[in-house]
Amino acid sequence: MKRLFKDTSARDCKWYYIWLHTYKKCTDSSYDGWNSYGAKGIKCYLKLEDARLLWERDRAVDMKRPSLGRICQAGNYELSNCFFFDKLKRKTQPWWQSYEQAKRRCLCKVHKNYNRYGGRGIKFLITFEEMGILWYRAKAYLMKRPSIHRINNDGHYEFSNCRFIEMTENSRLAMANFKHTEETKRKLRALRTGKPVSEETKSKLRFKHRELSKFRIRDGLGKFLGYNKTNALTYNIECYKMQS
Repeated sequence: MKRLFKDTSARDCKWYYIWLHTYKKCTDSSYDGWNSYGAKGIKCYLKLEDARLLWERDRAVDMKRPSLGRICQAGNYELSNCFFFDKLKRKTQPWWQSYEQAKRRCLCKVHKNYNRYGGRGIKFLITFEEMGILWYRAKAYLMKRPSIHRINNDGHYEFSNCRFIEMTENSRLAMANFKHTEETKRKLRALRTGKPVSEETKSKLRFKHRELSKFRIRDGLGKFLGYNKTNALTYNIECYKMQS
């Protein structure tokens, strides 16, 4: 180790230990962290040279607690799916979660909402610092559930097209922008006319309606505010498919 990095400081060598820790928890069954990574089938295809490139690309030398993360949580450790981030940002910079979720919706192909974002050409062009400017400009720290919103629904995630609003308002705007297909409209009309439904289908529908309780929105005191209509609509469409 000393012979390999004899011309670098200990701070510059930190990326090597981070890569080594990642490699062991994916390959060594006796290593701490194996149950959360290697045991679940996550592989480490990231080479030592690739880790050095990511370290320089993400300017991890300026981070207080650098760590190696994956864009797609279901993917493996590889060059196209990894990045360095600062663990302290999760506590001191609360817009971190909004930034990462928006990034995964656009870049992670196995994400549940990829077809609505990256799958239809939405690009992630905003930086972490610009997301912080939007956070303070909208005073999102005073909101109950702040959420990142694109002003133009067909536009990209960029500084001029994004803002922070309440989650309930974002869900309402998402419903307004949702375009029903002709098949969905036909099934909605059939549901309103009282089409007869079998007992087996009724049982399945009751189960689906119980699942909707997972999308209830409550404030900090536990008061019921409504449903997350964007996710609830997915369950409703599945219910309509059962009746066709």
